[in-house]
Amino acid sequence: MLETLYIGKSIIELDVVDSTNNYASKLVAEMEVLEGTVLIAHFQGEGKGQRGNVWTSEPGKNLTFSLVLKPKKVSPSEAFVISKIVSLAICKYLETVVEEDVFIKWPNDIYVGEKKICGILIENQFKGKNFENAIIGIGLNVNQTNFQNLPRVTSLILELKKELELRSVLEVLLKSIEIFYLRFQREGISEIHEEYLTNLLFIDEMRRYKTSQGKIIGKIVNVLSNGKVEIETKEGQLFNFDIKELAFEF
Repeated sequence: MLETLYIGKSIIELDVVDSTNNYASKLVAEMEVLEGTVLIAHFQGEGKGQRGNVWTSEPGKNLTFSLVLKPKKVSPSEAFVISKIVSLAICKYLETVVEEDVFIKWPNDIYVGEKKICGILIENQFKGKNFENAIIGIGLNVNQTNFQNLPRVTSLILELKKELELRSVLEVLLKSIEIFYLRFQREGISEIHEEYLTNLLFIDEMRRYKTSQGKIIGKIVNVLSNGKVEIETKEGQLFNFDIKELAFEF
């Protein structure tokens, strides 16, 4: 049973859809959608990923859904806090069920160890300086075992050696998201930001990165309010990168 105040109280189930984010975007343009509405698909043919990638999922095996939030008090310049909230919520849920360490790979992929288990794509809608909607697309690998030789990918069934009931996972996940969303509304950005940094993959570790200007060696030291990652090189120089300007090397 779903134990939330409003997130997930309205769930729209879709059999086949190109992208739940696309569907949600059209829906909020056509009608008033309650905050906390969830749109979940049995099969998503053209799920969106970061950098314009297409994310595919085996039908009926994983959670592929979008969540509509209306964070009216968030300014456009601070919109990345929604990504921090959702990433943390998923990270903390997974920590309760898997044995390996769980991390947020900047900006908002979720990793178990060094394997991706969840992807998040947030599309924000503004009207002037006002935040209208945050459409949060989430793809969590649950019962899929074959990823067509993709490297560094895992799922809950691979981690736990047992199949899980998708609806039960969804309910606990939505509860976790609501807990962090309400916490943000009470406490503000600061503590959410610090916890996000604490859970970042490779935070304060010297690593190799590919940038639009070539390869660098540095460590992640911060993520700015606009979502850019701040990297300090071994020479002590600070650089800020957007999502399309930086790639991790494993």
